[in-house]
Amino acid sequence: MVKSEEINENPDDDASEEDKKLPAKRKRTLSAKAAVNNSIEDSDSEYKDEPPAKKQRKVKAKKVGRGRQNNLKNGTRSSKALPLDAMGIVMAFLSPRAMLNFSNTCKSLREIVTTRMVVDSALVHGGFARRSIEELQKFMVDKSLHVPSPLRLLRICNGKMCEICLCNKTNHVRPGTGLFACWTCVSDRGLTKPFKRDWARYRHNRAKYDAVFDHSRVGYADYSRKLYFVNRRLTDAAGERIGQLVTFSDVDSMVDYKGGVDGYLADELSAPPVASYEEFNNSYNESLDRATRVIAEREVAKKAKAANNKQAKILKVKKMIDDLTALVDERHRDSIMACSANPAFRQEHAKVTKTAAFKMSIPFIDDLLSPYIINPSKMKVKIRRELAASINAKLQMLVDKQILSVDFLDDSHPYKTFLKERTPASVQLLLQAISVSKEWRFANPYQRLPTNMFPGTLSTKFIVGVENDKLISALGLWVGDFSPVLMTTEPTASLVAAFKSKFDGDFLEKFGRTVWESVVSGGSYYWASSLNDKTDAFFLDTLEKAHAAFGERLPLFDQYESYIKTKHEDSSDERLDEMIAFLVKPSAFQTMNSIGRMKKRENEDEDMGTFFAELESDGLRRWELKIRREQANV
Repeated sequence: MVKSEEINENPDDDASEEDKKLPAKRKRTLSAKAAVNNSIEDSDSEYKDEPPAKKQRKVKAKKVGRGRQNNLKNGTRSSKALPLDAMGIVMAFLSPRAMLNFSNTCKSLREIVTTRMVVDSALVHGGFARRSIEELQKFMVDKSLHVPSPLRLLRICNGKMCEICLCNKTNHVRPGTGLFACWTCVSDRGLTKPFKRDWARYRHNRAKYDAVFDHSRVGYADYSRKLYFVNRRLTDAAGERIGQLVTFSDVDSMVDYKGGVDGYLADELSAPPVASYEEFNNSYNESLDRATRVIAEREVAKKAKAANNKQAKILKVKKMIDDLTALVDERHRDSIMACSANPAFRQEHAKVTKTAAFKMSIPFIDDLLSPYIINPSKMKVKIRRELAASINAKLQMLVDKQILSVDFLDDSHPYKTFLKERTPASVQLLLQAISVSKEWRFANPYQRLPTNMFPGTLSTKFIVGVENDKLISALGLWVGDFSPVLMTTEPTASLVAAFKSKFDGDFLEKFGRTVWESVVSGGSYYWASSLNDKTDAFFLDTLEKAHAAFGERLPLFDQYESYIKTKHEDSSDERLDEMIAFLVKPSAFQTMNSIGRMKKRENEDEDMGTFFAELESDGLRRWELKIRREQANV
């Protein structure tokens, strides 16, 4: 009570204390549900402040996605129900890579892996894994290698990197070492060391060293009178001893060891017992026959599948060509769309995705359809219509531009008669001529086409030349040699007639071809493609130059003959007449080629003395060679 009185007596103090207090919190009202409950339980009870019930947060149900579920949980549940023995049966049918991934799942699965399981899988599935097992078996059969554990065998079968340097790529066990090592480590980094048979210590103790080398458990690689041993003892990342039992440093020690090679292996090297090699060797021998049979069956199935794929593709391509042929102009469809089976497609090693099943008879059609013959699924309805329209347009272009009838040239044009004689007059005749020539070539593959047969075809280059209005150049692909124009057009036609009494027709044709090629190539080497993509004006200009060159060079044969006779008229050689005839023989290749391709040099004298002297020097050299041959035959 005293305390309360003092409070009433000092009202200022009470006010200051009230000011210091925080404002009171607002009283929370009961929820509707709590109020109803209180009123039911005790209607006369006093109102008490109670905290409201907390609202529970609604937890949304997890949606089960349609994608991949948690494989780890599902796999764990299923593995609990699956016995380990069943796991071992499953692993025996896996490839080396799948077996490695499967065994890395847990320790229990790693303990299931056996040597037989790994050897059988490697031999059956082949590849670099089989190569590694075969290299190891060469040492294991002699018991000259540390016995690899099943997990080491599995790592070797799946290796990609050198286990010594861990940097260079390696595909299989290095032959002669028993190690998964790269060539750099073996040759340059001292992994192996040669024992040379020409060393003095070997020559002085040949019998003892040979006893060591002939022992089956001493492993090495014999090459060029050198025996390559592993240079040091090695262990892998798991601490397992690897490589050959005997290293280079052990060879000299084994020679003087009292217990012999077997004693040294047991006492000093703690070599594995012979029985520990039986598991690997027995597994290899038992699995080899099965692996050979499985591989043979796999090859047969592979070939059968490839044959079925090829046959299916042939039917698909044939249907594609038939559908396209139906859209081509019916006047030419049978000839223009003719095709034949490609022999290369039937070969065993032909790739279905890169080799065409059919070859079209017309080259420009083959070039047009080649991507779709290789991959017929690309041929859609729209593309088929576009290709048919393109083929029809190109055939009509030949008619519109009058290239086959050669009516695009005037009657006075020097090339018209020559080209008209060598060109079929219509598209139908052209396709027939191409078909006849192709059948003859097929029946006579190693013979030259007769001159009365048409040598050309409808190539893509020909079509492009016609599209670019280079019509004479396009026909040149069929004609090839335009030199006969020199024989039939003036002014060389009259010159040829005048010299026919001296030169035969065969020589004049060859000489005309030489002059034509010289003019076209400009004196350099003549290529068959020199006339490709040339304008019609170029051919007129070339013909004019060829006329001038032919008329200038043909009389040189008479001048050269006069030069030789004048120079050697005082000679007393018994075979003078024969020598002169040899030197001036116009049909000689060297003489005709030199005169036909002659280039007049600057400051050349009018009588061509320098040129004739060079020609004579070459002729005398050939004459002396002929005399020596005759004397040698005698």
